[in-house]
Amino acid sequence: MASPVTPGDVPGKEVAVALVRQIDDDRAVVHVDLPGGIRLMALWVIGLAGSHPEPMVSWPRTARGFPILTVPPEMKERIDAAVLEAVSA
Repeated sequence: MASPVTPGDVPGKEVAVALVRQIDDDRAVVHVDLPGGIRLMALWVIGLAGSHPEPMVSWPRTARGFPILTVPPEMKERIDAAVLEAVSA
């Protein structure tokens, strides 16, 4: 069944961090809920202990380095900001 939502139309445009799991001092895995029942369960935050100049969100990629999923740049910025805020809290 086709979705009534057209591309680029994200109802509410809400990003909710559902879980932050600290792996070690430098890394965490974050689950993010998006509108429409979409849950991203493999966003990694690296650089929490200084292994990078500042913490950054690492999106999943294949073994050959291709992105597994992509989102529009505006949405990615909102997701990254919500994830980094949740990890720093």
